[in-house]
Amino acid sequence: MTHILSRCYHIGGHGANSIELFDLADRRSMWLGQHIDRTGLQVVVWPDDRQGTLNAISDKLLIIGGRDNSSRKTLDSAVLFDTTQSTSYEANLKLSAPRSSFGAVTHNGLLYILGGNDTKTTLSLFE
Repeated sequence: MTHILSRCYHIGGHGANSIELFDLADRRSMWLGQHIDRTGLQVVVWPDDRQGTLNAISDKLLIIGGRDNSSRKTLDSAVLFDTTQSTSYEANLKLSAPRSSFGAVTHNGLLYILGGNDTKTTLSLFE
């Protein structure tokens, strides 16, 4: 879970490439599913069925690593979703290694990723 201004975002669970949005200002919750209609446009949020970690950098959501629910593979990629332009996401961001169950934090506009595992070993990598 992460937040941008007065909106809290939570990535979908098993089998759902969706985001739950809770707006603290109007105390309203909605699902931003595979297609969202936040600004009147139909948009694909991200291309795969992943369970990953969600972080915010400025006004963008970064869905990092995790596992692909369809193939059960640990992922070495991230998806960047622009919350100001609901038609914009970038899916070709790469991590140095596949990882899930890791910690991630943003500080001063930078993302730090610590630990996790690649389904076989516990990682001590820091990116």
